[in-house]
Amino acid sequence: MPLEITMTPLDYLLILEGMILLGAGAFWAAGEIFGRGNPKDELRRVMNAFWREFVRPTQMQVLPGLLGEAAAADELSTDSPASNKKSGKRKGGTADPARATATLSVKVVAGAGPDRIVGRTAEGVQIEVTCAPEGGQANKIVNDLLSAALGVPGYHIKLVRGHYDLRKTLQVSGMTSSQVDEKLANLI
Repeated sequence: MPLEITMTPLDYLLILEGMILLGAGAFWAAGEIFGRGNPKDELRRVMNAFWREFVRPTQMQVLPGLLGEAAAADELSTDSPASNKKSGKRKGGTADPARATATLSVKVVAGAGPDRIVGRTAEGVQIEVTCAPEGGQANKIVNDLLSAALGVPGYHIKLVRGHYDLRKTLQVSGMTSSQVDEKLANLI
């Protein structure tokens, strides 16, 4: 007696989604292989952006149409307990140092003079490192420099975006954005 397999439209959709992601993975791998020596390679740049933004986004977005206008307004409101929890705010409006998180944009200039924080730019902070941006060495130096400048342990600084790029986004836990700005202003 032969085994009958019945597939629903959802099964076909899941198979199609898997094939699309598999194809995108193949293009990403090709981009990494052929664009290894060239960080400005168009295929590599597009596929890295695809995987970073569409497949594994760093922030969840609230879609007002799905939740309803009132629920979305509550979710986006700064007075709601959920947003206070996310932003590290206590009920009184002051930052809870254990939950506070600041986001910092960094531009790295590799192969420059001594390892140092140069100053503020329109995008964030500029840091010069002596080593080439290979093998994560520049990322480690950036982490060490910021750790020393901000007075926080290195594990409080998390590289969120730009692992293989000279423009990076970092999260500093245990400090608010104003505290980070104040520490960097005193340093520069």
